[in-house]
Amino acid sequence: MENFKPYNFKEPLARTEKQELGRGKKALIFCSTCGIVYYQKAWHHTPDHFKGLVKEGKKPKDYAINFKLCPACQMVKDRQYEGRIIIEGVPDKAVAELENLAMNFCEKARVRDPLDRLIALKRDKNRMEITLTENQLAKRLAHKIKEVFHKASVHITYAGSPSDVVEIKINFIHS
Repeated sequence: MENFKPYNFKEPLARTEKQELGRGKKALIFCSTCGIVYYQKAWHHTPDHFKGLVKEGKKPKDYAINFKLCPACQMVKDRQYEGRIIIEGVPDKAVAELENLAMNFCEKARVRDPLDRLIALKRDKNRMEITLTENQLAKRLAHKIKEVFHKASVHITYAGSPSDVVEIKINFIHS
């Protein structure tokens, strides 16, 4: 993997979203890279016509509008990740199916949460490396691969205490 490093491996991470990302901001923040929108203390795909703002009796023009990178785009820019899956011993006939499974699984996760992203999918001879922006997404994808390909063993390793990084190694068992 080219120069990607674990997300905040040396710096302690907060355990709650408020401590990790700070207090909710009273502004509309548009990601300048992917176009998702931050409002009502969360990132959303679209503003949904600002339903919550209208309920409060406020209009979008009452809020400051800013443009900056969302946390997922910032991780990609900084070449960081929270989840990495290394798959070894992939049979030649399963490579395309495995790639499609990973890309489709991550796309469905991104629809649910715009910060769940597939950063990179690298492939060598019998080895594949998948990096993701979320550690929980990496664990769910690894379990899905185990469920689909029964001849695979999964080994999950967590980084040290202050970090949220998870590294997963999947080995295909050839019979």
